[in-house]
Amino acid sequence: MKKQIKPRLQPKILALSLIIFVTFAALAAIQIAHAQSDNAVTTAWKLGISLRANNGTAISSSQQATFAPFDLIQITANLTSGNLTAPNIPIAFKVKGPSTASNPSEIVMSSATDNTSLANMTFRIPMETNEKSVIGTWEVYVNAKTSNGTLQKTATFQVAWPLQITSINFLDSNDIVQTVFAPGDTAKTVLTLNSSKAQNGNIDLNVQDSAENIINQTQMQDISFNATEDNRVVYEFKIPTSAALGAAILNADIFSGNYNETKIQAAQNKIVYFIIGSGTAIVPKSNATATPTPPPFIENTVSLFSWVLVATGFFTFTTLFMFLRRKPMPKIGLQKPSPSPNPSGTMTSTDQPTAKIAPEKIIKAAITTQLPSSYQNSEKSILESAQPQEQKQRIVNQLAKISSTSLRLQDLEAELKIEKVQLNQEIADLNKTLEEQEQAVKNYFDGIRQEIAKITPSLNEKKDIPEKTSNQQPDKKGDSN
Repeated sequence: MKKQIKPRLQPKILALSLIIFVTFAALAAIQIAHAQSDNAVTTAWKLGISLRANNGTAISSSQQATFAPFDLIQITANLTSGNLTAPNIPIAFKVKGPSTASNPSEIVMSSATDNTSLANMTFRIPMETNEKSVIGTWEVYVNAKTSNGTLQKTATFQVAWPLQITSINFLDSNDIVQTVFAPGDTAKTVLTLNSSKAQNGNIDLNVQDSAENIINQTQMQDISFNATEDNRVVYEFKIPTSAALGAAILNADIFSGNYNETKIQAAQNKIVYFIIGSGTAIVPKSNATATPTPPPFIENTVSLFSWVLVATGFFTFTTLFMFLRRKPMPKIGLQKPSPSPNPSGTMTSTDQPTAKIAPEKIIKAAITTQLPSSYQNSEKSILESAQPQEQKQRIVNQLAKISSTSLRLQDLEAELKIEKVQLNQEIADLNKTLEEQEQAVKNYFDGIRQEIAKITPSLNEKKDIPEKTSNQQPDKKGDSN
């Protein structure tokens, strides 16, 4: 009986096994097709990135992009493999820059691809500060982990000012370059700028005297700048009569707009110095001559002093010449002859010495021979150097040197005042930075305290649950007993 049933069951078992095999094969094929259409399981995936600023046109990583401080940048990563998509793939973004900075900024963010295999990162370039620069080359790193390993893509972009101040010059009322003005004068400021594109901007000008008093302040709005040629902006202001004398400051601040009551800088701030003095026609230092012309009162003093010196020289020369040429006085050449002995060998009382007058020629010869040769040479040099015109010229040259030295001392004093103003400005900026850092640290710790305060109630609730459980267990044991 068993032998007859066994041949009947074999075909049924074979048919059932065939059906099960076909079913598993179909399920495997469906899973493979679904994975190929919805998941990144192929080895042909490629990673690409593109950048855009302020929702503008996208720029591929192969092109050199240039952005401005405070621009809103969007980095898009794209996984491609033919017509296949790779949703929910984690993408890591890292932006670092500028590369030349000693302490570069670093922004790290992660995102997942959507149904079109795209992942985005959006960030804003920081504002330029005195302590930290953002101008320069920035680097972008993008990583994607796929079935065929980790894909990496890098790119770079530049951060530069859209506007640049190339020069700031001061002019007087006659449009002549000048750096020194008197209180009450009218001064012109000429700003020369370069623009990377056609755009509009605003300019704030602030003028302070050496006592840091604001003597003029103005704002020029909606100025059009073009990229084809240099842009010139002329600003005219009057220096008050009450302005303090010394080194004054002009601060030029250019911005493109406001964001949450904060100026968006469009160019680097420029500070230039000029002098507020008592003179109204001072030649700039670059055009100054080596021997400046003395003022009128110095010329009068030089003329009077030179004539007095020339007259004194003539008087001295005439007196000395007359003294040397005068006739000798009587008895100048007295000579005492030696007594002559008498024949007896004794001197008599009558043999007294007799005075003799030397001839005039002998006296003149003696005077001539007694004068040394150096005296004769000095007499010639006095005669040669006693020319009035040469003495006058020498005095004028000496006074010109003194005037030049005085001007150099004034320039050094002005430069010292400028350095003092700049040092005070840097100290003020340092104090401001320290206050901002202190406020940032305080805000950071306040945030930590708030987070701890939020977490503390939940920790207390979790702690209460085990205590209740431990309290209930002894009761159960007591019941069982």
